Formats: sequence, structure tokens, C-alpha cells
Amino acid sequence: MMKKTPDGSASDEMGKYSSFGKLIETLDNCEPDWVKEVSDIVGADCNSENRMKQHIKAMIFAALSGNSCWQRIAGNADKIDEIFKYYDCDELLNSDPVALSKAVKNIRCGNRRMNLYFKPSENGKVGLFTNIEIFKRMYDDNLFDFRNGYAAYAESEDDIIRLIRLFAEGTYKGKITTADGKEITASDLKLKGMGIPLVCEYLKSLNINTAKPDVHVRRILYRLYSEGAKRNKCQLVSELSALHICNEIAEEYRSVLNERSAKCQPSILVDTVLWQLGSKGICAAKNDGADDCVSKGCLARGYCKHYIYGNKQR
Repeated sequence: MMKKTPDGSASDEMGKYSSFGKLIETLDNCEPDWVKEVSDIVGADCNSENRMKQHIKAMIFAALSGNSCWQRIAGNADKIDEIFKYYDCDELLNSDPVALSKAVKNIRCGNRRMNLYFKPSENGKVGLFTNIEIFKRMYDDNLFDFRNGYAAYAESEDDIIRLIRLFAEGTYKGKITTADGKEITASDLKLKGMGIPLVCEYLKSLNINTAKPDVHVRRILYRLYSEGAKRNKCQLVSELSALHICNEIAEEYRSVLNERSAKCQPSILVDTVLWQLGSKGICAAKNDGADDCVSKGCLARGYCKHYIYGNKQR
């Protein structure tokens, strides 16, 4: 018996995501060091004095990751640290945004969204600096347990979804009150230039238990778990459904994933498995199914609508 996720995608009521075990096997065969890559991304534990820098770094790396090659960004991490003043809040706010943008482009780590962060908007504000100002406000009042990496507001899937929607959409159910009792609106905490996937990437770097619902993750989840899915290269589950499915998979495979990495949260590891399979071309949009799925060595093809439908058309 199947139950539905928010957009009608199907998940197994018994929690039997057996195909995901096959995906882990596939990745172990093709990319045996996949755990190390995600472990390097997740931020180290920080004391409260360094927490602001950790938030700023996580936000900047998330922003740079949009529509960009992650390997290039990771390979230039030291240079990015230097460009962004080692994430010193005051130094960054006094920097020239044009110079920051140029330096990022010079190391080929820019993307199509650069203007959202470095170019002044109609009100004269720069997106990157606006986001840092938001962080300063959150730090001063410790909004949403900011100084502790949102720990008190990230204990459940629903809590994390509320955080994601707050930063990505500027929406929140409930009052938000500062230390001096002043009520502020959720829209005041909307991070500029960051939708749900990039906010999730930011939270992942703080080791919040969430996936990043980018196109690779959403496409693979559609092929494996959408009820009635057909062989459509471009079909995706919704962003929120992707997060829900990844959380369910993480619960079923928690012990297996914890054996791989005690440092990373299980949903982050689920995300990594799916993203690696997509980004490495093992399960890519251009794959035509059938022969491609065999040649790429995907062991989950017996569960995949894309593969099964492709075979039926032969």
C-alpha cells in the first residue's frame, strides 16, 4: 500500500525503499570515496564566537553553488576564504562588492546569479550585504537559536521545513520577537537570492538534517518513487516532496548511513548518494534508459520507471 507525498508522489507505507540500497551499492562501485566529499563540506563544530563566520561562509558557498560546478568551488575553497575576508562580518560589509564579484569570476567560481548578490538593487542594497545584516540581527537577538546553529529549531522535519521556508520564502507561522520584545515580520529574514535549494545547501553546511532538492535529486526520486511515472527525462518531483522522501529514506537507512559517517546527518548522506549519481552521469537527464542504465552500472534499474518504460518500448 502506498501513501502520497505533498505533490502526489508515492512512498512506501512500510518504509521499504529497497532501491536506495541498490543506489548505495552503485555509488560504492563507481565512486568509493563519496562519503569523504560530503564530510569535507559539513562545517566543523564552532563556539559562539566563530558562529557568525560559520553562517556567513555556509551562505556564501551555498550562493556560489547555484548553477555551478561544485568541484571547482571546493577546489578553490582557500582562495574563496581569502576573497571574502575569512568571513569577518565588519570587513565584508566595508568591502567593494564589485571587487568581490570580479575576484570570484577570476577564479571561475561565478554563476548566473551573481548579480543577485553583488549588484545593488533598486533600493541601493547589495544582496550579500543584506544577508549578512540579517545574520547580525539574528546573532544579536539569538533568533531561532542562531548562535547554536539553529539546533533548537531543527529537531524535526516540520521544524526544518519551517526554517527553510522562512529563509527561502519569507514566510513563518507564528510570531518572531526580538530580545527587546519587538515583533518583526518573516519577510525581514528572507535571504536575498536564495530559494529552497540554496537555503538547504546553506543549512546542510551547518549539519542540519536536510537534503538539497536540486534537479539531480528530484529527477532520480521521480524515476524511482513517483506513482505512474513514465520515461520522461525532464520530469521532477517537487522540492518539498523531495525533502520528504529523502527524510523517509534517511530514517529507514539511518543505521547504514551512520556506519558510513558518524559526522553527517542521515538526510545529508541520502542527498549525497542521489546527487553523486546524477552529477557523475550515472543517472543523468540525457540517459535514455535501457542500454544506458546497464552501461552505467546502475543496480537500481529493476525499480526504475525510466528503465522499465524504456525496455517496454523496445
